[in-house]
Amino acid sequence: MTEFVKGTKISSRMDIGQDHRKSLAAAGLQSAIVQILEHGFYHADPHPGNMVITRDNRLCLMDWGMVGRLTPEERNDLLFLIRAAVDRDSRKLARTVLSLATPGKEVQIRHLEKDLMEIMDIYMSLPLKEIRVGTLLEDLVEVLKSHTLRLPPDLSIVIKALITVEGTARMLYPELDVISEATPMCDGWCPGSTPKAISGSGCAATCPPCGDCSSTCPTPFPPFSEKLKPMISPSDLTTKT
Repeated sequence: MTEFVKGTKISSRMDIGQDHRKSLAAAGLQSAIVQILEHGFYHADPHPGNMVITRDNRLCLMDWGMVGRLTPEERNDLLFLIRAAVDRDSRKLARTVLSLATPGKEVQIRHLEKDLMEIMDIYMSLPLKEIRVGTLLEDLVEVLKSHTLRLPPDLSIVIKALITVEGTARMLYPELDVISEATPMCDGWCPGSTPKAISGSGCAATCPPCGDCSSTCPTPFPPFSEKLKPMISPSDLTTKT
């Protein structure tokens, strides 16, 4: 189904107030996380040309011709990867990567862990608001390539989408603290270092084999959208195909 939407590209509406730009940037970022983590169906190319500000000052996502899909297991894999990175746990990150990626040759685990540790040290020494998640993910992918590790295509696509949506959000509001905006939402699914299963009755079938899952992995839990009601105003966001 298609529908005509009257609006202006966000790149042409930088004259709107700073508070409104911040609200729209946060709404766009939060929307992407909901699409990816709750629905497993997301806009895979959220660049500025695919977003407009409507006449009633809402952010509208256009052109859903390029989308991505993630299974519940893949969503848990992504969460575990993000949590390991945010926790600066290079060992867990290396083990998670090895459980997901396809190696082109034998991998030297200690060398991989050291390279990942160097990335974590660089980024995590910065204040949260200065961390560029997109750049961090790009550097992570480069390290994997240097060790001939290849992520599954679906995870590669979602990483690209996250990089793009952060860039779009920062175009609207350059000072956006992406980590602070995203962490509470991700923590709703993955508290501490043990991720919740997105579906199923336990974490044994969904968590990567890192040896630290426990019987405390809680399921079930409320729909993710319920957690976002205080965060996203219905007036901030709309989607159109």
